[in-house]
Amino acid sequence: MKVAILGETKLALNLGNKFINRSIDVVYGVSDSFELNDITWRLSNSSSTERFLTYKEAIDIADILFLCCENDCYKDICMLIGTSDSSAKCIVDCTNSSYPKGFNYNMSLLKKHAKNTKVFKGFNNLGLNYPSNDPLGLIKETYYCGEDCEEKLIVKKLIAQAGFNPIDAGDFDSAMLLEAFYHLKIKISSLHTEKAGFDFKLISL
Repeated sequence: MKVAILGETKLALNLGNKFINRSIDVVYGVSDSFELNDITWRLSNSSSTERFLTYKEAIDIADILFLCCENDCYKDICMLIGTSDSSAKCIVDCTNSSYPKGFNYNMSLLKKHAKNTKVFKGFNNLGLNYPSNDPLGLIKETYYCGEDCEEKLIVKKLIAQAGFNPIDAGDFDSAMLLEAFYHLKIKISSLHTEKAGFDFKLISL
């Protein structure tokens, strides 16, 4: 199984390192302008130049795609997925649409281009700046949603291998709720003057 992580964000780097540490075959899909200059990338397990491909190259060779990109290049990546033979692939969208444009915009765009492809939401509660927004490592769980099928079990397993407690949030329609959940915690954080982030903890009663 080959995993492609699309994007140049801190979340992309961190997830890649977590998977690499579990001996998962990982490549990164990056833009043509990307340069391996950032010290955090150079000192990581991801620093082998053989791991870095163009978006299209990474999409073509991977079995599972994780979208960890900024929203500026999200549409371009979705279009590349649409032009590739992605029917046998599994796609996990880890992004959040720009608030308040519409919580489900990203996943709707992805579904439009990735026809006949298994599409899931996952890791979006971490944010693209993870782990800088969680320096103490307090976030221990992440939520995922999508159609009940064999691929969903693979997504669950990968979440666990990344070190998080996977919480099933239901079918594809829950993607909108997961994005709203993320934007709510950002809104709460913005209302407080102290430099502290806020997150939610799911408890069973």
